Amino acid sequence: VSALGLDPSGARLVTGGYDYDVRFWDFAGMDQALLAFRSLQPCECHQIKSLQYSITGDVLLVVSGNAQAKVLDRDGFNVMECVKGDQYIVDMANTKVCKNSFLNSFCLRNVLKLCV
Repeated sequence: VSALGLDPSGARLVTGGYDYDVRFWDFAGMDQALLAFRSLQPCECHQIKSLQYSITGDVLLVVSGNAQAKVLDRDGFNVMECVKGDQYIVDMANTKVCKNSFLNSFCLRNVLKLCV
């Protein structure tokens, strides 16, 4: 496990790992098997670096080892994807996110400005 996120109500946990999987855990609906109710790879072949629920718990920010953050709803379905900066522009004033680097963390309040 490389990233954890707990929703504000404490009812759901989300985990991300080096295996590229994001797993959703629902404590109220969990049985004795203690299995995640959903597992997906939202960022294809990139390790999950950071997971953060919104204040209301309705969306989840997923930051992986690439230059593009994703926003999922609380059930793991894609809501939006952030704009990927042009990696070949040398002038940072002309690119919105990243030049020649990858994301390690991100803050949810910045997402609306950078997503399409």
